[in-house]
Amino acid sequence: NILILNDPEADGYYDLLPIDFEYSGYNFRGFDIGNHFNEWCYDYTYSQPPYFSYHFEDYPTLAQQEEFWSAYLTARQNDRRMSVDVNRSSGGTFNDGSARPPVYEDAKRDFEKLWLEATFGALYSHLFWAAWALIQTQISSIRFGFSHYATARMDAYHRMKKSLQSHLEQR
Repeated sequence: NILILNDPEADGYYDLLPIDFEYSGYNFRGFDIGNHFNEWCYDYTYSQPPYFSYHFEDYPTLAQQEEFWSAYLTARQNDRRMSVDVNRSSGGTFNDGSARPPVYEDAKRDFEKLWLEATFGALYSHLFWAAWALIQTQISSIRFGFSHYATARMDAYHRMKKSLQSHLEQR
């Protein structure tokens, strides 16, 4: 807890990990990252009905996704190393029983697999939020174009699915 330091006089590096509690749940990595990429396309500050705008062209490019995955995997690797240093000082070993930290070699090598993971997650995210929006049309008193949002999500789903199918056929 970086808000309550054990030793406020000690120098050190402290991480702050923001968590979105709005509709949080334990999801698989592909859903969370795919949803993150989907959100690049939505502007919720739009002041006129339906109170959002959608821009498919703002979905991150392959280069931007590769940069994201590289940063994600680097942070994950560094987090493991920090945990490892604590374990090493107490004589612990890693999950595989070795005394050496797991090293992530190359984001480019695994990018196709990671891209597919996020793309399938993004598709699922569109379905999830479309269903959520349809429910909201019946129960929410918030001034928002929920039916338009459900339509936008389904349109995005179909565009992305068509793009994915095209990509897979070219493999």
